[in-house]
Amino acid sequence: MTDIRHALATETDTARTLLRQYVDEIEDDDEARRTLVEGETSLREEVERAVARLSDLATLTAALKLQEVDAKARRDRFEKQAVAIRTALAVALEAMGEKRLELPAATLTLKAVPASAIITDEALIPSAYQRAEIKTDKRAILAALKDGKVVPGATLSNGSATVQIRRG
Repeated sequence: MTDIRHALATETDTARTLLRQYVDEIEDDDEARRTLVEGETSLREEVERAVARLSDLATLTAALKLQEVDAKARRDRFEKQAVAIRTALAVALEAMGEKRLELPAATLTLKAVPASAIITDEALIPSAYQRAEIKTDKRAILAALKDGKVVPGATLSNGSATVQIRRG
């Protein structure tokens, strides 16, 4: 929700402005800084609202992941059903002695399917018939960059700050 980010940014800017205005009076007094920010802005409320939204987003994301698993299972069932129906149609056309059948909704044609390989045990397939999947090892790249090595196509970020949220 952009309104949460906008409100948070607005209140953060307001707090920064206030703290710059009263920098001499506050100095290193954390309690005075907190009191000023809480009394003159809605920053704390916006932070609470943002944390609540993060909780909502985590719940929604988890629910969508479950739906994706269910949708994939459903799609797989539909695909298997389609294969079974096509097979049954081929058997029906053969039984009728027809290679072509015109219907109002479609024209069915019985066609030969080229031979295909059926893998019965992937572990027994020789390596000459396998492809290796190449994946970038980001941990190894990070270690090399931290050691001062040059890795073409990669650079070391400056890092950043993140927020850890503990609930309960």
